[in-house]
Order: sequence, then C-alpha cells, then structure tokens
Amino acid sequence: MVLLLPFGVLWFYVYIAVAWRLLPERRKSRRKPVRYQRPDNPTEPDRTVRVFGGHQRVWLFFIFLLGCIGAFVYTSSAFQDEAVATGAAVVSWTVVALVIANVGWRLVRGPMIAISPEGLEWRGAKLSWAEIQEVRLTRRHVLIIQPRNGDVVRVGRFGTEQATRIHVAMGHFSQATYVRESADGRVST
Repeated sequence: MVLLLPFGVLWFYVYIAVAWRLLPERRKSRRKPVRYQRPDNPTEPDRTVRVFGGHQRVWLFFIFLLGCIGAFVYTSSAFQDEAVATGAAVVSWTVVALVIANVGWRLVRGPMIAISPEGLEWRGAKLSWAEIQEVRLTRRHVLIIQPRNGDVVRVGRFGTEQATRIHVAMGHFSQATYVRESADGRVST
C-alpha cells in the first residue's frame, strides 16, 4: 500500500501533464464563432449560453486528495488509544468534508448567468432585452445589469475564461448597451 499511493499520484500527474496534451480531441481545430442568426423555424435548438462563475481551484483537488489519503491511512487505527492517529483521522475527514461542502456551496450559490436572444437570466430573475438599459462587465469580472426600471444588479465574480464567454455571448445576443472594462482601464463595446 505504501508503494501504491505514490505510484497513483505520480500516474495522475503524468497523465495530466503529458498524456492529456497528446489526446487527439485536444488537437482538433476549433471553428470560429459565428454571429447569431434568428432561426426560421421554431424547432431550432436553444442557443442560450449558460456561464457558471467562480475561479478554477485546482489546488482544492490536491487538498481533497491529501485528505482522502490521510483518512484512508489513519482511519483504521483511530480511536484505539493512539492520539496521533485519532487526530490525523479527524483532521483528514474534516478536510474531506470541508472540500465537498465548498464544492456543493459553489454549485448552489455560485454566480450564474444565462444569455440568450431573448434576454438575461440569473438566479431567480429574468429580464428581456427591452427591460435592460445597460450591461457592464467590469475588470474584476463582475456583471452589472442596469434595468430600465429598478435597481442595479451585480452578478458575482467570474473567472477569466467565464468572462470571455460572457463577452462573446453578449456580442452575439445583446440588444442593450454593453460595455466591457479591460484590465488596463480601456472600455470596449
């Protein structure tokens, strides 16, 4: 078992670092996005772009893996008059539970926006393009929506990749004023 765990970790690293880049699916050329055209018949598939926010936390996977290894190693000898094994097992299971809770919390409460030809939709709200005066994507990747009637709405911090998807989708679908602030302070529409 002592040799199996380092081998497994090393195998995952080699797979992710080396083999993943060589997979044929990753080498396929990607088509450039085309501007949205309204379908002639209503049986066309839904063209809504859904973006779930948050930053990718790769380090969280390694913390989870470390917690699982600790739980696996120390659980069998925990609570048998060994204080170190008991403490390590409790800490390991706590780490595993906290990582799972963090992922669950981000899935339920993390920022989400759906951009479609009809309008914007986010957690519990939906506005058509006629109801929106302006949409702004800040340099901190926060989407600020100004309705024609009502208060300004801020939809949480997105990662860089998600902000790019929002920007492209807004270019395709937006019928309201749209502004994106760049990191150097420039504004693009």
